[in-house]
Amino acid sequence: MPEKILSTALELYLSNGISAVSMRRIAQKLHITAMALYRHFPNKDAILLALVEQGFTVFGEYQYRALAGKTAAERLLLAGKAFVDFVVENPKIFRLIFMSPDIFQKVHNEGSVGIRAHQTYQFLLDRVADGMREGFLKEGTNEEVARAIWGLCHGMASLYVIGMLDVQESEFRAMFMSAFLQMGSGILVDATLEKFTV
Repeated sequence: MPEKILSTALELYLSNGISAVSMRRIAQKLHITAMALYRHFPNKDAILLALVEQGFTVFGEYQYRALAGKTAAERLLLAGKAFVDFVVENPKIFRLIFMSPDIFQKVHNEGSVGIRAHQTYQFLLDRVADGMREGFLKEGTNEEVARAIWGLCHGMASLYVIGMLDVQESEFRAMFMSAFLQMGSGILVDATLEKFTV
């Protein structure tokens, strides 16, 4: 039942915003009594918190796929592929945790949300630091390079999720990885880009 409650709350939020998420509406959608709902969550805020925590858990599972790479270059490339996999396979979760400032502001200081959000960004910072240590990325400031990568990834993903790119999933995957690698021409050590294909 908790999973159904969370998925229903997510649908309500994505359809009509945070004001549409209420214990009464969730109970109505699930055809259960409000009392049955309260057995799982004490209030609306607890549901929102659980939604965001679950979202970061799912995203983290995708991120950690990158650790299968044997080199910094492979890990960064796998991180890019894992990110695009996450976006196309979980567009609703992407919208929830990365395009919903109203919910994020509400729960940021509750539970593990702030910690989990920081961990996802730290994962990218670590990939950048690895790349610089191994001579795969040009020397620079980890933070600046990570922000550039994140900006590209988040921007393209946001455009895709809201339908602004008007492309099919396979086209978006190719477009995303091409842009990911093209950006690399500015941060990779010369000629390293030739090792990769989209």
